[in-house]
Amino acid sequence: MNKESTKGFFALLGSGLILGSFGIFVRSLSHDLTGYQQIVFRNFFALAFALAIYFFIKNGATLRINQKKYVLLYGIFFPLSALFYTLSILQTKIALTILSLYIGSIIGSFFIGISFFGEKVNRKKIISIVLVIAGLAFISFPITKNSINLGVLFGFLAGAFESMGNAFRKHLGDKVDRFFLVAVAMLGGVLISTGMILFSNQSLVFLHQISAFNWFVGLFFAVLIVIMQYLTIVGFQHFDLNLGTLVRSSEIIFGIIFAMLSFKEFPNGKEAVGGLLIVLAIILSHLNFKTSSKITSIA
Repeated sequence: MNKESTKGFFALLGSGLILGSFGIFVRSLSHDLTGYQQIVFRNFFALAFALAIYFFIKNGATLRINQKKYVLLYGIFFPLSALFYTLSILQTKIALTILSLYIGSIIGSFFIGISFFGEKVNRKKIISIVLVIAGLAFISFPITKNSINLGVLFGFLAGAFESMGNAFRKHLGDKVDRFFLVAVAMLGGVLISTGMILFSNQSLVFLHQISAFNWFVGLFFAVLIVIMQYLTIVGFQHFDLNLGTLVRSSEIIFGIIFAMLSFKEFPNGKEAVGGLLIVLAIILSHLNFKTSSKITSIA
């Protein structure tokens, strides 16, 4: 693997590590806030941090006219992914939501990578995809007839929109300031979660509910979100879109590890097998992989 691909791999692995820790902060904030209120709270401060960094260390990367429509689409796809992810969780098991989301993201990134980034299909890529999907299936078992419902479709759509958003991350990463892209994603998250709060008749006046400890947790959470988003942009800029999606699935492994360390929640046999399959896929994706990040068309 060349230097650029190695950089992309470890950036995406770092992104997965940070994502895996999010469950700790979500669980802490859930004592004071609903799910939608949490998203508004943490994304608002992540937006503020990203904009502050953007204006402080602006590196001269300007938003060219021909890139504005892509930034707009990027800002739309991630909120749509978050919306369908939330709808999926409300309709089915969280494990099935994660399974359907990654299947949608893997399939979407597979075809987008081939069509727009000139990425090649080889034996290693196919084996890696099969290993990840098999691992996710083990973690999601048992899958019953009753669990296959509208939630699975919503999860798949969330993954499909996520793959589109990641494609624009890859395309825009060297054309638009990365912290500006982080801010765009955070703004979209704030808007969509505010809409969901209003739709579900929850209160937008919730800051007084937050304990002093959870203020610290929320602000630290926001900083981690900015770092995670930045690493993801760097990662996809320098790595294969489809295999990068598989590497980012490491969040599941890190999530299990953090749950063990923080909440003494240990995986069962099926989850351990599933996790091992995902780890094998991630290792395989890193071995002697040559990638091309050149975009052939995105119009």
